[in-house]
Amino acid sequence: MLAVLLATSGAVVAAAAATGTPTPGPSVPAGKATGAAGAAGAALQLERRVVATVADVATNFTLGRDNGRTLQVDLARAAPGLLGQRFTLVSISRNGSPSFVPARLSLNANGELRWEDITPGSFGNWRLLLKAEDGAGKARELVLPVEVRLPADTPDICEAASRPWCAFARERWARGEAAGNLEDFYNNRDGGHAAFPIARFSRQIRPLVGGHATLLSPWPTRNVVGNASLFSLGPAAASMERFHSFSQPQFDAKVRIFESNHVFWYPAHTDIFGNGDLFHFNAAYANISVGSSGSEVDEIERTFVVWAMLRPDVKQRLVERGLLAPATQMLLRRNRVDSDAAYLSGLAHLTGFFDIPPAIAEQRLLELAQAANAITVRDIPPFAMLKVVREDFSAADREQLATNAWGVHRIWRREDHPREMVLSAADSFDLNGRALEYRWVVLRGLKYAKIEPVEGDPGSARVVFTYPHRFPVEFVPPGGEAHQTNRIDIGLFVHNGVSWSPPAMVTVFALDSEVRMYDLTHRLLWRKPSGRPDHVRLK
Repeated sequence: MLAVLLATSGAVVAAAAATGTPTPGPSVPAGKATGAAGAAGAALQLERRVVATVADVATNFTLGRDNGRTLQVDLARAAPGLLGQRFTLVSISRNGSPSFVPARLSLNANGELRWEDITPGSFGNWRLLLKAEDGAGKARELVLPVEVRLPADTPDICEAASRPWCAFARERWARGEAAGNLEDFYNNRDGGHAAFPIARFSRQIRPLVGGHATLLSPWPTRNVVGNASLFSLGPAAASMERFHSFSQPQFDAKVRIFESNHVFWYPAHTDIFGNGDLFHFNAAYANISVGSSGSEVDEIERTFVVWAMLRPDVKQRLVERGLLAPATQMLLRRNRVDSDAAYLSGLAHLTGFFDIPPAIAEQRLLELAQAANAITVRDIPPFAMLKVVREDFSAADREQLATNAWGVHRIWRREDHPREMVLSAADSFDLNGRALEYRWVVLRGLKYAKIEPVEGDPGSARVVFTYPHRFPVEFVPPGGEAHQTNRIDIGLFVHNGVSWSPPAMVTVFALDSEVRMYDLTHRLLWRKPSGRPDHVRLK
């Protein structure tokens, strides 16, 4: 009998690819190989390989992953007549549906196939369609089935079966069509002050202990949802998200977390209240709840629901590309409004997330689960990427607060008026290579920004800003509270023919400590104190 090589903790052991009794977990279809050979029925069926995964939070902890298995197959010796052939991978399917090639799966021309780091999140029945060619140009197709089994003690996907979303989740989990929270972790950073009750939500989630109430993560390769219901006091008083947002390095840290499959929630406390929104920026990588301690707990639950309900191959694809957090932001924001038109407005992209009214909260949660589960690996949302082509905000005058592909943030300090910025969306992308439609939208400050197309370039826009005197926020969600702001928000969205991207955002903030008056020729008439202080780090 052929052998499957399973590597654990650096050791390699041989394990027979016997059929055996499957371990408990989702019942998934055996699937069919895709491609011409599958259709013609002429492909050579190779022996099924079985990989039994192990989940152990203590093992391989510093690398941040469960201790993955390794599958090695010498295709040239897998069946008679294959020695000396040249091998290529044609296509791959998972649980009967077309899928993508995992990042750690490789095949060389000699037929040496190696799939490393196979963890519980890879569960299911895989079919690899391969081609073997001899030197004379004669080819034959092979199908290699691989069954990745869950650990025997894997819990169900969720605990509260009476809740509509959980009932739906259990049905999809039983069919192998929901990823669950198998490789997801929860990290509380406020000493349990506002801890999320993971045992009541899903026993698949595991806790991570430690970490400071900052925007740093000691677990860069784990999927982590976390929170800290804390507020900085003293002269630099601010919520955690605002406290760490006054320099380019701090925004670089936010982006690293965003692209490391992390979502950390922080309450705004008094940074968003009835009289004003004190945040000087807005971005999809800032996870803010409106309210004080514990106001973020429902957002933690909603984030874990998204991660549980993504299809297994969709979630794996997003994790491998560091796009789990951005895709989650799209789903969370789209779930708060009733239409795509509302999604492309400021209503879905406020600085902080207000509580969803209790009367519709459970229905919204079910709809969120359904929306996440509806995404297939071929229909993953696209991602909008920003680039500044030209602007007249000055780096020398500390107006260029931060710049990255997900967000461009400026502070209006100089007196010249109006201001202009030319932006490009050329770096936006779709994982499946679909053509993109571009949409630039004023999300906040409708009177203070004008978007103009750049002739001959549908992926670029010219934005003209006028000075944003303190004004009421134009969009207030159900259950939300009206407040004022000094900030203009511009959103870039791209569409791949199936869905819209999460937003990439440009923000321009006018200092709250002063009031200005310009005449119709844009000449400054006067500027005077407003009586409201700026944060000490903006001065």
